[in-house]
Amino acid sequence: MQFQHPSHPHPLRITTGFDAEADVLCAACEAPISGIAFNCANCNNFSLHRTCGLLPHVIHHSSHPAHPLRLLHKPAYDDGQYACSACGGLGSAFCLHCSECEFDLHIQCAWLPLDTTIQTHEHELKLEFECPAPPENYILCDECEGEMDHGLWAYWCGENCDFGAHVGCVAEEGPPAVKHDGDHGSNDNDETVDYCSVNSLAHRLQLLEVQRKMVYEQARMMVDASNAIKNLI
Repeated sequence: MQFQHPSHPHPLRITTGFDAEADVLCAACEAPISGIAFNCANCNNFSLHRTCGLLPHVIHHSSHPAHPLRLLHKPAYDDGQYACSACGGLGSAFCLHCSECEFDLHIQCAWLPLDTTIQTHEHELKLEFECPAPPENYILCDECEGEMDHGLWAYWCGENCDFGAHVGCVAEEGPPAVKHDGDHGSNDNDETVDYCSVNSLAHRLQLLEVQRKMVYEQARMMVDASNAIKNLI
């Protein structure tokens, strides 16, 4: 099966042999690809996640209710980059864009879950598109202790206990594996090894839960876009 994607001149085919360690990046979201994906049948250096390859051309996002966001296959600006209005990071691949407001979103930021939980905080966190703290307040992320920008999205405690975190700190994969002094692959200290394994697993489960909710948000928006198109026909 092949299909023509508007971002690429050659037909794309379904490929099943992607290895997570092969460092193949999605041309849409620039995240690593593993498993099944779309791949260029000719030049073999263009790949898309299945979900990224099937994104709707227009979506309505709750962070920007005034205008629809259009899927662009490259940034709208002369320098070939855009600053994501959600996380503040730069992007050079696909984006969701409002030309009237110069509002841009990373593909992956658009699907951030509206609520989630993390291991380091007891309450549910809510995604806020505007900082609830007064503009004059200097606020720090409770995960990384870095400064938080009032103009960017963040996760805040739904119980009003002033816990806040960057969206990237909530969605990240967690810390690298801990390597203790004297640990050379042996299991001399079973208690320490077990603690590290459980801690790493907890962070991994946290990431998977965020990813599960991101997939749900993406599916919901794609259904909304499909229904909107049907209503126009």
